[in-house]
Amino acid sequence: MRVMASLAHSKKLLLVLFITGVVLAVMGSGVQSSINFSGDNIITIDGHGISHDQLADAQTQNPNVSKNELLNLLIDNKLLLLRAEELGLVQSDKVIRKAIVQRIVEQEVHKVLQAQPDETDLVSFYQAQQTRFTSPSQFQVKIARFNQDDNQCSQAKTVKRIWDESTTLSADWHHNIVNQPLESSLHSETLVYRQLGNQLAQQLSTLQAQEMSVPIYTHQGCILMLLVNKLEPQVPPYIKVKDQVLAEYRITFRRKALSDLLNRLRNDADIHIAPDLHEWLPSE
Repeated sequence: MRVMASLAHSKKLLLVLFITGVVLAVMGSGVQSSINFSGDNIITIDGHGISHDQLADAQTQNPNVSKNELLNLLIDNKLLLLRAEELGLVQSDKVIRKAIVQRIVEQEVHKVLQAQPDETDLVSFYQAQQTRFTSPSQFQVKIARFNQDDNQCSQAKTVKRIWDESTTLSADWHHNIVNQPLESSLHSETLVYRQLGNQLAQQLSTLQAQEMSVPIYTHQGCILMLLVNKLEPQVPPYIKVKDQVLAEYRITFRRKALSDLLNRLRNDADIHIAPDLHEWLPSE
């Protein structure tokens, strides 16, 4: 869906703005028409600069953000603050500047969300984004661990062979069964991975109900898993998740509103990046 493809950068910006407390927006001196970074500018936007020190601070506070994303975030935050200046909202206090950026974003988002989507819009969104509303797989599993087995898992292989031939759980199975929370009822795939780890959970996901896994040799011994029950992913009917659809619709178009605002500000701005930062930009 084209709308969703355009939201990746705006989603990243929203996370940085609101989850990390608008880190980039509150750095450095206040935004003023006579802003001056003493010749240390590495980016200028309509004559307003972003300095090496700001870039270094941004890198320090956002170590997991790529260089290209970092440049984009610095530019977008500066654009939002310059927009605030146009509206007469600029203050020198850092906390107030943080609130200003949030206010600018909220104003633009509010314009988009004022119109209540009609039923056709919501149904179309639901149909295009069904993975968002699909209930995940659920599993109920019993596990036996053969601590005294050799690294060939001979005992576990015998237990599996008996099950495959007669669907009978042998005495060796019962003697080695492991008490664990996944055996009593159905549990989500997320909990399965958390409880079993990737190796066992991935193996379990390939099984059908009442199927026993092949013996899996681990540092704890040989493991057998019996998938007692499995609930496949299900897409609930629209009417049952209508409220969730509306909420997701608003989240999506909130992000699109921010993306559109930033695109408009970028298109209207005169942006220059220092040559030594060109390597930070994605190659054409």
